[in-house]
Amino acid sequence: MIKGLKVEESITCAHCGSEKIDSFEYDNTLSIKGQEIEYKGSSFRCSNCGDEFDTAESMNYNLLTVRNKLNRTRQASTGMLKSAGRF
Repeated sequence: MIKGLKVEESITCAHCGSEKIDSFEYDNTLSIKGQEIEYKGSSFRCSNCGDEFDTAESMNYNLLTVRNKLNRTRQASTGMLKSAGRF
């Protein structure tokens, strides 16, 4: 289980129907407005067939992770630090 990622009660593989699903993290880099953002994303992998997929929760988790990293990077580059908000 990935810290901070809420998982639906029952996740099944769309490819083979197995409920043997594991979460995993991966390194990724996105270019946003010319700025490279490196982050650890999260996803799921079926232990039965190896299919990798995202859920709505993992996509939201990844989006918030990138958003937070982008905000911290921008604040550091301008020398301005804001108080931590909800995210």
